[in-house]
Amino acid sequence: SDMLIAYVIDGVVTIEDRFAVAKEMPQLDSCQNWILISGYENDTHTVIVARRALHTSDHQDRPILPGLSRIVVAFGSTDTFGYHGTNRFIDGIEFVPENLPQPPSGSTKRVTMDGYSVPAGDIYTCQYVPLPQDNSYHIIEYNPIINSSLVHHMLFHSCSLDYPLTNFTVT
Repeated sequence: SDMLIAYVIDGVVTIEDRFAVAKEMPQLDSCQNWILISGYENDTHTVIVARRALHTSDHQDRPILPGLSRIVVAFGSTDTFGYHGTNRFIDGIEFVPENLPQPPSGSTKRVTMDGYSVPAGDIYTCQYVPLPQDNSYHIIEYNPIINSSLVHHMLFHSCSLDYPLTNFTVT
């Protein structure tokens, strides 16, 4: 496994390029390919931004290829580097090719939910946004404008059902 270990102790952000070949303590990679961009820790979060080349030519690193890559996120309850126990989850990141064509000028869409108030509590709201039928469309970036501290994630799906359009402005 190819790993990035990152932590903050007394305000100092540390990242380490590591690898493992078995279920054992990850070994420090002989070539540290990750670059720290920024990081901080507060009462509820540790946030670290780092980057690495997609292909490092380092035999202890795995190349990051276009497509879905499985990731394992593990974390501890202290700042001591050690076994995480049950504090872990598995997810995936979809990497897109570097040479992805840029969208033509004027092809961006702004979608807003006018007059929608986010209710308190755990609730999922499903809204339908129609796109023109003249072409295939792909969401390649989105920048949420959220005026609520209650929203913590968004999901995007495509569908062909004809739902009524409510609370949306598309420009």
